[in-house]
Amino acid sequence: MFYRNKYLASRLPHVKFILPTAPTRPVTMNMGMAMPAWYDIEGSADATTDDVRSTEPCDGLDESSDRIAALVEEEAVTPPSAAVTSSSSSDIGNTSTTLLPRHSVDYSRVVLAGFSQGGALALYAGMTQRRRRRRRDDGGSQTRGLGLAGIVVMSGYLPRPHEFS
Repeated sequence: MFYRNKYLASRLPHVKFILPTAPTRPVTMNMGMAMPAWYDIEGSADATTDDVRSTEPCDGLDESSDRIAALVEEEAVTPPSAAVTSSSSSDIGNTSTTLLPRHSVDYSRVVLAGFSQGGALALYAGMTQRRRRRRRDDGGSQTRGLGLAGIVVMSGYLPRPHEFS
């Protein structure tokens, strides 16, 4: 059974779902026809061949991974208590309006998830995020990984496995 985003949001009001759609691009395995895809797939692995997917270049994977990282970063950049203030001048005088605060999400509360190629992208994006510097309470800083809450892959695989040891 598939649930719509509204249903999930009503049942889990403390969770924000961001469901990006893959761009339309030519896919080699699909005889070059355009279809929604996060990156190019050249072939598929089966029992009679070597594991073709493990050596594929996956053209477009880095750009798609950067797009996912940007989505996560966009949710995490604003301090939770920050409010947006809008100021304007008119004939009536100066006005200042405080808008509702934009709530940020700590990386430790973010889960990347996907199905099939989206799952492969979630796994790759989560495992390749650059390390970030975080401030400590004592004013110092420490280098840590992205620190995601988790990665969920449904019917997927790890693209470019040779990049990981």
